[in-house]
Amino acid sequence: MVSLILLSLIIYECLSTLSPTPNPTTAAPTSAPSLSYNEEEDHCKAGFEKVGSTYDLCPLTLGSNGQIHYYKVQDARNLTDHNGDSYKYEYYFNVGASLRTIPPICENSVNYTHRYCPTGADCTAGNNLIDITENVWAYQVRTGSTSVPDSCWAIGQGPPEWRVIDEEDTSNGVQLTYNMGDYDTSCHSNRQFNIQFVCEDNILFVPEEEPAYEHSPCSYTLAVPSQYGCPIECGVFDNKVCGGQGLCGYDYTNDASRCFCYNKYSGDDCATYDENADVPDESQVPSSFSTFYCTMTKGCAYSAEDVQNEGDVLVAYDLQQFSSSDSAAGQNG
Repeated sequence: MVSLILLSLIIYECLSTLSPTPNPTTAAPTSAPSLSYNEEEDHCKAGFEKVGSTYDLCPLTLGSNGQIHYYKVQDARNLTDHNGDSYKYEYYFNVGASLRTIPPICENSVNYTHRYCPTGADCTAGNNLIDITENVWAYQVRTGSTSVPDSCWAIGQGPPEWRVIDEEDTSNGVQLTYNMGDYDTSCHSNRQFNIQFVCEDNILFVPEEEPAYEHSPCSYTLAVPSQYGCPIECGVFDNKVCGGQGLCGYDYTNDASRCFCYNKYSGDDCATYDENADVPDESQVPSSFSTFYCTMTKGCAYSAEDVQNEGDVLVAYDLQQFSSSDSAAGQNG
């Protein structure tokens, strides 16, 4: 019996192993999505049925009745141009909707009109461009050393494309991509804006300053650490993801995101406490096995194929001695 309890503890701890907490540093945007999704009509919520992960960004959408008309995030980096002059970029955007008002520097004028190249058109010579008159979801504004805005570009229209940040572990967060921004002749493409909502137990809505990166020409990526980057399958209790008593992770056995609760806690949001829940019930332990396998990113399983991942260290646990001991103990009465 002692061997069975020890064995249960080992399995319980290993099956609760999660991938490391995602780094909020802005990663390169994900490539074209290979996972299909179902988007709600209001464009701020989408579900990836194949991987059991749903993301709800609607609480971040600025509506027409609010006093804030757009988010404004300043690039935390100080940049210099080829003349040595310093400048910064600011990003104006909404989440899952267009801006409620246009920043004055970004309004179309006789001197400059926002235009994009429609899909399939040849715009290399500046032909076939279409004016952008509304439905802008993000702008990029440049300010000089005097902090006065001097230029503005539309960097995305809606509706967005949804992409999970990591298709191997969808609990890491979700990315919104706004396409069809201003066409740039040097990039030979429309400008694009990516917002990565990284799953983190942070109730802060959108920070005022974050580094933004141009990983490829005219494609700008901003990372926002937020609870709203966590799949809703990882429940929130008392304003904390997994109630502050667990970690949001991906269950590779059930192909879905969920909370992995700490000892004595259970439930979709880890809000249920049971003083007697030290180890799983014996009925949860397989009746016969000898080896199981673990990796940092995929947890543990009874088949190496289920958890093997390129770049991961595969660890095998041989528990034959435990099952043998139990058998011998049973035979000896």
